[in-house]
Amino acid sequence: MSTDYDASFAILMNFIFLHVIFMVAYTYMLAPPNANGVLREGVMRLPYAAYIVVASLVVIAGMGACGGDSSARSSNTQASPGATNGAPTGTNQPTPGPSAAGQAPQPQFTEFDPGKFSQSTNIDNEWYPLKPGTRWVYEGYTTERRKKVPHRLQFTVTDLTKEILGVRTAVAWIEDFTDGELVEKEIAFYAQDDDGNVWYFGEHPEEYKAGEFVEAPTWIAGIRNSKPGIKMWTEDVLVLAESSLGEGDIFQIKFYARGAGEVRVGWRGPDSTAEELELVERSELAPDALAASRADALALEAHAYEISTEVYGQTAPAH
Repeated sequence: MSTDYDASFAILMNFIFLHVIFMVAYTYMLAPPNANGVLREGVMRLPYAAYIVVASLVVIAGMGACGGDSSARSSNTQASPGATNGAPTGTNQPTPGPSAAGQAPQPQFTEFDPGKFSQSTNIDNEWYPLKPGTRWVYEGYTTERRKKVPHRLQFTVTDLTKEILGVRTAVAWIEDFTDGELVEKEIAFYAQDDDGNVWYFGEHPEEYKAGEFVEAPTWIAGIRNSKPGIKMWTEDVLVLAESSLGEGDIFQIKFYARGAGEVRVGWRGPDSTAEELELVERSELAPDALAASRADALALEAHAYEISTEVYGQTAPAH
């Protein structure tokens, strides 16, 4: 193990320690954790709905084993959150597939069984509760052209549901503002399995610039080889690291508190549009406000049917 790696390892471990301390303090302010809360693996968000786990501590160990070159050891395999050392556990967990030298292993996915979603829209996972009528507001900044720009995001769970792959999902309505300007609005789809894990089934995000529609990179599970994936495990989770396939050195670091859900978003890696957000408000909407969010979500879905005929156009309407 090189001296450079020793220094990098120490810096990384200090970073993890400080963020865990922050999260524990935040959790105590919102709801006291139980005795077995531990740092878990991170979840990577892939294009077209592939959520897979990054076993962070395994990556660190791999860096040491290969003299600081983590590329040969980083795993794109979904691991069990029950492993306190970050390693996959259980007989049903997949392993990385074979790959050519210099290529990342192909991602594997948790087995999806639509028969295990008997109360799918009752999302009461304590680390990611999605009760209809709840709104989360986050504020912070994004970095654009090396300049920090104010950023605000509103995430609302509507009372709409939508069937995807035979599973009834809850519909979230999301608005994203940069420097006071609406830059994205989105509908996204979640469901909880019978074990309490929260799954992500797709999204229709519409991007805007100066008030004009730009594009909508829609994906829906079951269409064009897209797959649903686990967004939040049922077991205790404090910190998750999300990334996209092909961007293994860039991560969104997300912090969670029991009973509150996502409370902070950070970024690590060489990305020019780094985002930092913190939860500033969590509220239960009045009936008229919930009805307004429902109408906004349905209006966006109507537009989705017009512009995404090959993807969103293949789905059943929300109601």
